[in-house]
Amino acid sequence: MGASRRHGGAGDAVALYAHRFPDIRIAAPVLEHNLPAILDRFYEHAAATPQLARMIGNDIPRLKGAQGAHWGPSVQWTVR
Repeated sequence: MGASRRHGGAGDAVALYAHRFPDIRIAAPVLEHNLPAILDRFYEHAAATPQLARMIGNDIPRLKGAQGAHWGPSVQWTVR
């Protein structure tokens, strides 16, 4: 497998592991629905951690948007 292989995101992970972890089919839509709250809590924690807060600075809205775009609507949560 070459280094240039592109991964399809969480949808590919769901498809890859669904046979090993059948509950992932249930968890995926729940995670997708709760993604904004998950990202809020994650970045609240990061902002409260001095080393992380210095690294992310005022970029939290941009970072949340990037993570939301990666894990959210652009991800195919269906199992192939």
